[in-house]
Amino acid sequence: MESWLPAIFGFGGVLVGSFFSLWLTKLQLNNSDKRLDREFSKAREDAQRQRRWEVRGEPLLKLRTELALMAAKLERVVAAVYKLPTKTGIIPDEQARGLIEAQVDWNTHVASGDLRQTLFLQFDAELVIKTKEILFDFLVSAHEVLGVTKTEEVKEVLEKNRTRIVEIQELINKRLEEL
Repeated sequence: MESWLPAIFGFGGVLVGSFFSLWLTKLQLNNSDKRLDREFSKAREDAQRQRRWEVRGEPLLKLRTELALMAAKLERVVAAVYKLPTKTGIIPDEQARGLIEAQVDWNTHVASGDLRQTLFLQFDAELVIKTKEILFDFLVSAHEVLGVTKTEEVKEVLEKNRTRIVEIQELINKRLEEL
């Protein structure tokens, strides 16, 4: 009987070692599964963030660009109108050419529909309203200068619009950071 005792201990050791090895393998598989789930979750979040950026970020970037372009073109029109002589009624060729170029540039921009399309792409009504207010103020400024005389109010509107454009740009940047 004594010859069987080492065989039993040997077999028991192999059995305990096998169970221990099985337990460690199962533990490693569980950890690998958890890590894989975390990686898939992170990849899914990255894909969702990328999609959100495409859906919401690109229109905001377009608005930021279009706002700057619109403001530059309208300010050029208002500046050209503001430079016209109001008392004599005679417009020098150079000033008339500048006004016509500015108006043609603005009319071409409006006719392209880029500004309207960009406004329709926006999901934030506050940005659309503020942009339209700036557009309206610029157009009113140009009309006032043409209709009446050069006033300090027109200069104030131009300065106010510059400030509001910066505020809208900051708001757009804030929205982009939130994405």
